[in-house]
Amino acid sequence: MWAEQELPVGTTLYLFIHSDELAEIELEATATIVRVDPTKKDGRFGYGCRFEALYNNPHAD
Repeated sequence: MWAEQELPVGTTLYLFIHSDELAEIELEATATIVRVDPTKKDGRFGYGCRFEALYNNPHAD
């Protein structure tokens, strides 16, 4: 994952994932940062994440 914010290993993320290619499915996920890429790309930080939970978004239209 790439983000503009610098975050430490161990940070818990609450994500909303939307993909038009997947029939407009919306998912909610909880993930933990387990690795930080030492090289920035286009001014963003790279992270390796472990997904803890993945749910269908009940609030999606």
